[in-house]
Amino acid sequence: MSRFVFSKRTTLAMLAVCGMAAAGGCGGDTGPLVAGTVTRDGVPLSNGSISFTPDSAGGNPGPSLTLRVIEGRFSTADETGLPPTTPGANTVRVYALPAARPGRGGDDQMPVEYRFQTEIPAAGTTDLMFDVAKALPPTGRPEN
Repeated sequence: MSRFVFSKRTTLAMLAVCGMAAAGGCGGDTGPLVAGTVTRDGVPLSNGSISFTPDSAGGNPGPSLTLRVIEGRFSTADETGLPPTTPGANTVRVYALPAARPGRGGDDQMPVEYRFQTEIPAAGTTDLMFDVAKALPPTGRPEN
């Protein structure tokens, strides 16, 4: 039966490497905190999603970021495994069901994309506000 004996220095080095590996998924750079609200005519959107895409044409490259909208609120603090938030000019897309309209068929149940432009400060922001009633869907037709 063989027995392995490690020096104190080797043991400490192995523990340090294992500790770094275990913490590798934690505390990574998530960029600045981004949070806010999404409404329709001032009423919180019950659910949907919101994505932030840095304006690469304007010299702001970086990964896109998509968050859930629940009861009108979104926050990078509520999500895990996200790419870092990219400060600067961003195109914002909100995906939500359109407002119910009398006499409309099943197309009212298809999510609509609403677009906005925003600037995310380097320090982050917790007060972004988007009202989908003030945006135009990509088709160019107003929602109301």
